[in-house]
Amino acid sequence: VQDFIDQVDMVYLTIDLDVLPASVMPAVSAPAAMGVELPVVEALVTAIAASGKLAGADLVELNPQFDIDSHGAKTAARLAWSITRHLVKNR
Repeated sequence: VQDFIDQVDMVYLTIDLDVLPASVMPAVSAPAAMGVELPVVEALVTAIAASGKLAGADLVELNPQFDIDSHGAKTAARLAWSITRHLVKNR
């Protein structure tokens, strides 16, 4: 990731929520049996934000129809908070 960041002026980050394991993100149309663990995704967000090159971000694929007890919505909110925290911190 750092090699990529070093080669660009700005980064726009899109996180497709169905990359997360179904146990963490049930609120997607195509849940991943294994997926990428949330701490790994958060570490990537932190690394990109720490570069000062994060211009913006979005979270995609949240489907409330498939959510269980707002579990997916809470996970998406945690990611959104993490991204926003880093964006505000680096401005």
